[in-house]
Amino acid sequence: MLAELSQAGLTVGLATSKLVDFAERIVAQLTIGDYFEVVAGAARDGTRITKTDIVAFALESLGRPQPGAVALVGDRGDDMRAAVLHGLLPVGVSWGYGDKEELQASGSQMIIDHPSAVTRLLTS
Repeated sequence: MLAELSQAGLTVGLATSKLVDFAERIVAQLTIGDYFEVVAGAARDGTRITKTDIVAFALESLGRPQPGAVALVGDRGDDMRAAVLHGLLPVGVSWGYGDKEELQASGSQMIIDHPSAVTRLLTS
């Protein structure tokens, strides 16, 4: 999915509640860092701890793209709530930690069951 999104010319960022240094290490270990324009995570000093703050930082790092042109793909309610708050398209995925009920209750406009469907949605 990441390779296909990159090949399609889309900008991809990562916004995680994990500490940013851990997130960067995980991305490096998985050798997927080249797919992400930004890796945003919680700040160790406590200045960035909520998903809403982390998404705001990621958007700022990406040059403040137009909200209507950005989708937030996530597996938890916090992801969907942050997307809604920032005016992004909230796309839930069923293969993560959250369940469909959590995603729907948090504002997901759609729930996708396979990474290939994310690619189709974002490249159409």
